[in-house]
Amino acid sequence: MGLKTSVRFVGSLFFVFLFVFNQMILFVAVSSGNNSQNMNCNMLGNSINPIEPFEPNDVYYDCIDLLVFDDFVIAENGRVIEFLDISTPSKPNIIGISTDVEHRTSAYTNYGNIILFSLRQNSLFNQSIMKIDLSINSTDYSEIDLWNSWPIQLSLTNDTLYSFSEKYYGYNEFLIHNSTDIYNLTLLGNTTLAGFGYQTDFVVHDDFVYFVSKAKNLSVFQINSTYQLSFVNNYIFAQLESIYFHENYLFVCDNFGFQVFDYTNPNNLTSVTFYNISSAQTIRIFNDVAYLSTTNSFTTFSLSNIMDIHILDQYKPGKREDVDMWKLELSGNLVIILTEQMKYFDYSSRYGGYLYIFDISSPNKIIRLYPGRIPLRDFWDVLRKLMISAFVVIPTVIILIPLSIFSINLWKKKQQKKKELS
Repeated sequence: MGLKTSVRFVGSLFFVFLFVFNQMILFVAVSSGNNSQNMNCNMLGNSINPIEPFEPNDVYYDCIDLLVFDDFVIAENGRVIEFLDISTPSKPNIIGISTDVEHRTSAYTNYGNIILFSLRQNSLFNQSIMKIDLSINSTDYSEIDLWNSWPIQLSLTNDTLYSFSEKYYGYNEFLIHNSTDIYNLTLLGNTTLAGFGYQTDFVVHDDFVYFVSKAKNLSVFQINSTYQLSFVNNYIFAQLESIYFHENYLFVCDNFGFQVFDYTNPNNLTSVTFYNISSAQTIRIFNDVAYLSTTNSFTTFSLSNIMDIHILDQYKPGKREDVDMWKLELSGNLVIILTEQMKYFDYSSRYGGYLYIFDISSPNKIIRLYPGRIPLRDFWDVLRKLMISAFVVIPTVIILIPLSIFSINLWKKKQQKKKELS
């Protein structure tokens, strides 16, 4: 290979390197301006460049439970339980409570202003049932009962408290208490169940209990006259996530979307219709509008014609939102969504928080209120990423150029020898 050819070859490689480096700069700059968007791009109208420093969460815990009543929110994300005031939805405020409560609670439920939750005592199977009366004080709680089982889920009505507890390995217990006098719970009946596990949820509807089991299937039991559970039927779904009753229908969310059933006969649920959307998690309905969280979206649907369900609007987390949507609850004109996990902050200006709040005053126009702004990559972040990339690309090019020149020269010499021998 001649000197001119080598120079041209090296120059070509350097030109390729400059082109790649230029494209990297362009990509980072464009991605910095690419904020999360929904179907109709109905984001907050303000500039998305943060005014105040953005503090993403830097922990990695499973999120567990969500309770919403008016402006009061309980969001449990593994080791930390946040009691929040969302009267200003764009800036949720943490309500100060005892650290003992923050780290040892589970199984939240409410009926109106009365909030109940379980507080672990000295042993696993020694649980206090605690009460908060929001009409008096959101930070003042008191014990109403002491149980020797660990409640996984509670459900309070105007006169009955239903609970699903871990009894001992492989067995659970479903308890029914009369709660007319909240400070004097009276046990009406208890049923021992096997094969359900810790992650079981339940919904009580019309004297039937619908369990979403650990195996992600639906098991139906009837509450008989002695307050015991009698098995009715078991239904297999594709990774069942949650169920919801609305008017005459049962809505079921699973991996393939949400299905609508006529539940008149719980022993034989009758399919009405189905909407195909990937990884449906939680659905809530108000005024013929369905609000659905999936792993990667929050979507509103029109249910004015149950046989013609169609999307009104959709929000999809963007590249800088390292979250999976999960549990969803309504509160007036707000939707509160708990994410499935809190992710590690990876120093890439991504939001990894556990909570989203949306304004759904108009279901056709979803507006994200919290987090108000997803952080953009500032100049120094862009520069840092480019420097890291350069430290990778430049040494690679420096190594590849001599190797390429050596390989080409060796090939040329072999070709020249072949010509001389022939």
